[in-house]
Amino acid sequence: MGDDLMEAILSPANLNRAWRRVKSNGGAPGIDGLRIEDFPAYAREQWPAIRQRLERGSLSTPAGTTGELSRSRWGRTRTGDPDRS
Repeated sequence: MGDDLMEAILSPANLNRAWRRVKSNGGAPGIDGLRIEDFPAYAREQWPAIRQRLERGSLSTPAGTTGELSRSRWGRTRTGDPDRS
């Protein structure tokens, strides 16, 4: 992924926009079980490490965290990395 694209993705404005959207949608817990109410504290603590792993390209889903999400327009969408188990 290009540096400019990663910078745009990780920009505070983009992250704030994404957070507002998730929050307005009710943000149901994902496969990790993290509730929207718990996310701000989690993000404050974990964000520096997550950002660093994203920039290095070393962030991946934990083994066994694959699943499916229901997408009304597109059917079902696979999540996680199916090659990891």
